[in-house]
Amino acid sequence: MEKCDQYLLLEIFKQLQWEHLPTLSLVNKTWYAVTKSPILRAAIEKTRVYRDAGKLSESAGIWVRQLLVWKGVLVSGCGDGILKFWDSTGKLLYTQNTQDTDGMIESLVVWTPPGTDDELLVSGADFGQIKVWKKTEGEFNDQTIKPVLEMKHGPGTARLLVIGSDLYSGSASTIRLWNDKGDCVKEFESFGPNYSLPITNMVVWQGNIVASYFNETRMWDPKEGKLVKEFAFSYSVTGNEAEREKIVCPIKALAALENGWLVVGLENPAVLCVFDREGQNIRTTPKQEKSVFAIVPMQNARGVITIDGGGKLKVWYLGGWADVQGAHSALSLSSAKEKEKVKEKDKDYFEGKLVQDLGGHEHQAYCLTWWNGRLYSGDFLGVIKCWK
Repeated sequence: MEKCDQYLLLEIFKQLQWEHLPTLSLVNKTWYAVTKSPILRAAIEKTRVYRDAGKLSESAGIWVRQLLVWKGVLVSGCGDGILKFWDSTGKLLYTQNTQDTDGMIESLVVWTPPGTDDELLVSGADFGQIKVWKKTEGEFNDQTIKPVLEMKHGPGTARLLVIGSDLYSGSASTIRLWNDKGDCVKEFESFGPNYSLPITNMVVWQGNIVASYFNETRMWDPKEGKLVKEFAFSYSVTGNEAEREKIVCPIKALAALENGWLVVGLENPAVLCVFDREGQNIRTTPKQEKSVFAIVPMQNARGVITIDGGGKLKVWYLGGWADVQGAHSALSLSSAKEKEKVKEKDKDYFEGKLVQDLGGHEHQAYCLTWWNGRLYSGDFLGVIKCWK
């Protein structure tokens, strides 16, 4: 655990781009930095406060990677392998160490196995560690929350996905289906045996599994285990929709929308690509300064909310929330003059528009989730914020 803490603290300094890394020493379970810089000294103290304090906004742990609602509470999964459970007032209910390794939590899902009513929490971490947690009646503590299954799926981080009552995990080489005894009952190739980096995202889209690996995004039929589609991305430097060109770049985030669209966040250029039900890249947003790390659909609205590498929350209007194919057909049958009228009426239809920049965190933020009509976001230094 000491190595994990030291590694994460050094990573914080690297991410904040300070020129000189401090020498760290462990005294009475507290890390101290040997440095003359008051900024670095303050950062060490602040990190310790985040891990030990009792306030929601200052105690989520180092590097909040995942947020999820389970059993009526908010669960945060962090870079130090810790799960924390919060009530709606921001009170910390319980802290649970998930593993014996140095891995950080990269995936959280709620799973109800076939033939049961149990809502289980499943955590996926570095080195392919997967743990299934069950809660019995009572308050959140070490007597009511217990690991009931442990699995492993490598190489790299274990990404998790639930389709109905089926639990899937994804690695660079394979995707696996697990039963309620922790046995792998199905396995099929994902990106291939020569891929070593971890899968970065997995979502359910039209009943299929969509996953991204570095600069590739693919879709599989989970029943047949067959590759269905490989996605292609396009971007226009000039902003002219007709001049979009194919691009290849790292993928940072995926989100499946209720209207059947898929939204993908790219790193370079930092844009959102929107796909219709047929898998066509129908629009691409203007380039932003920082790439998106998480995407959630707006509730009862025509767009998404994103959070990026600068910690900023942004609201995007995507337009054309009705049937995309119907809208395309209407434009193809219209005269040039009528087309211009339609475009002027909904001028953001083909590109996507940033309608609100909410500011947000001081550092990189990685996760978003809705809970009781409010949005929660978590960042690199352990801060969780709640938004009306």
